Amino acid sequence: MAVPSHHNLFLVLCTFAVLVTVSSSQQCTTNPDGEIVWGSLPTIGPPKSSLDYETDDQRRGTLSDMARGFVNLVTPPETVSEMLDYVSKTLEAVFNNNFVPDPWPMFQEIAALLVGIIVCLSVGLAYILLVLIIGPIFGCCRCCNNCGGKRVQAESGCPGCLRVFYTILLLCVTGVLCAGMAFTNFSNDFISYAYTTTESSAQAVIGDVQAFATDAVKQMEFVTDNEFGTVDCLIRRDIANIGDEIADPLLEYLKKDAGVQVAMDSFTDLTSDLNEVYMSLASINSSRTEVIDGTARVKGLLEGVKADLTALTCNSCPSYSDLDKVNDYSLLPDFSSQVEQASLAKNTAEVFYTDFNHTLNNISTLIDDSASSAVTEVEKLLNDTKQTVDSAFDSIVQQVAQVNQSLEEVKQDINNFFDTVNQYWDYRYYGLIAVTCLTLLIVLFNVIGIAMGTFAYKDVLPTERSRMSNAAGNVLIAGVFFSILFGLILMLICFLGFAVAGTATLSCEPLKTYEALEKTIDKPGFLGPGYFLGETLFGNSSVELTLSSILTECEQNEALYAAMDLSYLFSLDSFVDELNKGKDGVLDQLKNAIDIPTLDLVPDNLQNDLDSALNAINLGSIDPAAIETLMNSSVTVTNLKEFAEGLRNAASNPSNNATELNRLADEVDQIQAQVEGINAHKARIVENAYRLSDLNATLPGSITKTVAASQAAETKVNLPATEEKVQNITVDYVNQVFGYADQYVEKVGTQLNEDIAKCQPVWQIYHTAQSLACYYIFDSLNTLWFTTGWCAIFYIPSIFIAVRLAKYYRIMDEEAPPRTKRHKKGARRVNQDMAMEDLPDDGGHHTGHDNIRLVESLGQGGMQPQQNPHYIPDDQVINGYDGYNNLGRPMAPPPAYHPDPDWDMPKNRPYGMPSVDTDSYRYGYSQDPLQRQNQQSVVRDMREYNKKPRVATYL
Repeated sequence: MAVPSHHNLFLVLCTFAVLVTVSSSQQCTTNPDGEIVWGSLPTIGPPKSSLDYETDDQRRGTLSDMARGFVNLVTPPETVSEMLDYVSKTLEAVFNNNFVPDPWPMFQEIAALLVGIIVCLSVGLAYILLVLIIGPIFGCCRCCNNCGGKRVQAESGCPGCLRVFYTILLLCVTGVLCAGMAFTNFSNDFISYAYTTTESSAQAVIGDVQAFATDAVKQMEFVTDNEFGTVDCLIRRDIANIGDEIADPLLEYLKKDAGVQVAMDSFTDLTSDLNEVYMSLASINSSRTEVIDGTARVKGLLEGVKADLTALTCNSCPSYSDLDKVNDYSLLPDFSSQVEQASLAKNTAEVFYTDFNHTLNNISTLIDDSASSAVTEVEKLLNDTKQTVDSAFDSIVQQVAQVNQSLEEVKQDINNFFDTVNQYWDYRYYGLIAVTCLTLLIVLFNVIGIAMGTFAYKDVLPTERSRMSNAAGNVLIAGVFFSILFGLILMLICFLGFAVAGTATLSCEPLKTYEALEKTIDKPGFLGPGYFLGETLFGNSSVELTLSSILTECEQNEALYAAMDLSYLFSLDSFVDELNKGKDGVLDQLKNAIDIPTLDLVPDNLQNDLDSALNAINLGSIDPAAIETLMNSSVTVTNLKEFAEGLRNAASNPSNNATELNRLADEVDQIQAQVEGINAHKARIVENAYRLSDLNATLPGSITKTVAASQAAETKVNLPATEEKVQNITVDYVNQVFGYADQYVEKVGTQLNEDIAKCQPVWQIYHTAQSLACYYIFDSLNTLWFTTGWCAIFYIPSIFIAVRLAKYYRIMDEEAPPRTKRHKKGARRVNQDMAMEDLPDDGGHHTGHDNIRLVESLGQGGMQPQQNPHYIPDDQVINGYDGYNNLGRPMAPPPAYHPDPDWDMPKNRPYGMPSVDTDSYRYGYSQDPLQRQNQQSVVRDMREYNKKPRVATYL
């Protein structure tokens, strides 16, 4: 029953270990308290696709903020929230098959929510339609000398001030257009930068997904290979040593509580005493041999010294008659047989002690034999579990490899897409440069027109303006024409850009704050009953699992197991219960399998055998006092030290052979040294004899004590308490073995909840994608439609002002009719024109001298007659009269003069007749007296008329 539980445990652990890293070499060690020494869990590398738009200096933040601010102005955030509510409600009804379309209420509700966007799009559409309609109409109207196209003028109070006012106003509008043009160019660069960022970030995001999956496989390998391998190693080690693992604590119990240690100590003491008996007897016997043999050697040496002295003639030499006499130590008995008996006794005790220890140490073997079947089953369980883990790991590795392969294909497709786009991307750049140049052209028309008009301006009659001034007006009118044409293009770009990017921008803030997720996919019942992710991942819609909560947890770098509430799919508590059941099954099996038989620690004849061995030694036959008396006798009769000194004294006698005597004295000293060695052996014999006497007194009691302690230990060992202790030790052993698995489960649980697959890279990928879409793609497009719309809107005042200003620069053909004025009572004063009936009849060609109406000018300049486009030279005019040619300050040129004998200017001109400054009347008087008189009268009348202040301008 425990086998499937372990299989499930490690299979699920392996399945969800896809959330972790690889480690170093496998460990199989524990602390003294049994805690496993785990390796360090590797960490997941930081994502490379991190995109922080707030610190990006290349991003046009101010311009994009202006565009985003406009979008937020027309559609406030609260409106976006209401829009999300409406979309959520509608989609929920669609997905749940409860949607009943009602077009008109739906339109009203959508229009109320999107009123700002609808208004903006309507304005843009109206702009496009009106330009398409009004532009051609305006052009045709001007071609028909209407809409300001007719070169006529009307009176005005201050024409110079109006010209300056319109000039300054047009310069201001042109400056605004310059800013829009510059912003359009900035948006072009921003789009290029956003495209480059999108290309690199898209690759980086896919690379981060691949890296996260790869690191997850490595972490899985760490959990399933390193950490599980550590547990497997420890369990196999303890299972292989099950006998020692149970016997060692059992022996400690037996030694301490069953008296085994006392029996072992008694055996140790008895064996030590018997060994000491053996060593003492062997030492006595060895020393006896040394004493006897040494005495014989001393006797032989002394006999040689005595012979040498006998051969010398020595006066006053010491007596050496007893020099070669020594004591006989062969009276000391031989202990060889007792040494053999002592060795047998010692060996007997050691055999009993060895058998005693062997019986105790054989408990481990007994346990191994009895638990072999259970050990084999546990090892089979481990092998099966390891095989299952490896198989599951290989399966997951293959799945991750397939995912990475798919991502690699996606990356390649993206590369191909960007490679294709890159081939034409420069054309987009040049196209937007052309769009920028549209506004630049208008700006140039305005600036050139203003510059030319200002430089060529003279305070002269409108009909007398220079050709450069006239060209300035034409340039301004050309700017108006192109403004109408280009405004249509710019507004079309603005309309499409706002419709796509502007509206898409509304989703950015809800995506950033997860409001869009909370009101759609995370909303219960949105895609079915309950929670969508709970149903998708766990098959349980009641599980409150939301994408927004996952992203929030991942933003705080929590583990993916905790962020996704994977406990619903993989609960450690259930596997702990299964593990405990498996442990109980193994424990019951071991309890039934481990059966320690009755232990025979000592044989029944132990007492007799030890007593017989001790009696065979016959230590009582050893008399230490007699041995001491014998050993206390001197080895030689003669005192060798004194004898050697006597020889040296005799050597000082001149009559003696000093050299020989000194040599013999040295030889006697050497013999004395050997005698001292013999004396040491004698002392050792005496010491061992007394030690044996003491051991003879204590050994019987030691034997009795040892036998009693051994028998008592044997009795306690075979009591039921020992079997109970074995069961308790078995329980502790099983807890120890399964404690490794418990530690593994606890370790994996901690790693799953805190360390494994910290999912900040997941949030980072979402954040990068959201930032890339909102703050680069959408914002770059927003800047484009915002700046083009900017320019298109300001084309309108530019058109009106340029049309008005152009009239102050272009050459006018004729004067506008005088304005009619109302009297207080509604009466009208009729404008009086020049009496056309007084003009000569020239066949309908109106080439007479009064055909073109003249206009008074308040300026101080003048114009030569040849500069008047209507000037026709007349050879009949007398040009040599200074009195006529210098009639005053020059003003407007006179009309073309064609003398006619019948021409006569009436003296009384009607009011309102245009006058001419006589100072610019450069033609001579007629030679005919009557004509000359009439001409002079006209000049006088004109001078009087010109004294009246009058100003003329254009409407």
